[in-house]
Amino acid sequence: MFEAVKRPMPFVVLREAGTVGDAVREALATASPEERPGLERAAELIAAQERLTDEEVQTRWVRGVLADAGITPESGHVASVKALREAVPGGIRLTDANRLVLAATEQPGPA
Repeated sequence: MFEAVKRPMPFVVLREAGTVGDAVREALATASPEERPGLERAAELIAAQERLTDEEVQTRWVRGVLADAGITPESGHVASVKALREAVPGGIRLTDANRLVLAATEQPGPA
């Protein structure tokens, strides 16, 4: 009778990893032997961030907000939604906060 509608997440994910990655790769091209190991590791870390999906970035943000508030999505849904709404200047809609908490609960945590 009713069909679930998949709505886009309420945030736009802005990424700077590409710009930073370009700068690190450029520095790596002219790096001294002493600088190379650190720059290579930095390039690997940046590349890992570039591979994250918008949903993974949003889930990380949600979990960070909840961790800062001392809440896990699994332990208190109402408190989780409230913490998210308070974390955004001007607040976010109740339905959006609810969807973000549910998405963070459904996705596996970091390995």
